[in-house]
Amino acid sequence: MARKRILLSTRSTVIVLLVSFFLHLTSVSAESEADILIKFKESLKNSGALSNWNNQKPPCSGDHENWVGIFCEAGAVWGLQLQNMGLEGTIDLDSLTKLTHLRTMSFMFNNFDGLSRSWPAFPA
Repeated sequence: MARKRILLSTRSTVIVLLVSFFLHLTSVSAESEADILIKFKESLKNSGALSNWNNQKPPCSGDHENWVGIFCEAGAVWGLQLQNMGLEGTIDLDSLTKLTHLRTMSFMFNNFDGLSRSWPAFPA
């Protein structure tokens, strides 16, 4: 009987630790998405159209977009629509490859010099 209690207690502890770990990962990834996007913004010239890209709010709250030009799904950035924003500079693809849920991007009608390197393989 005592062995059953210890086993149940151990299982409960493991479950609590796993849930805590996954909650921590979720909060870290939301912060890192903001940091990644802010780094991308800082690589651009004339990024005034992205003025609300800052650490005051995360880019996504569930499916709601807190930042201009961002598409969100389930709390993650899955798209960038930065069309006709007067952005200039070189598109920093290295930073964008770190957005693991990113599936769509549009940079049309801006004044970009080019890409920071050859087109990378984005995660599928």
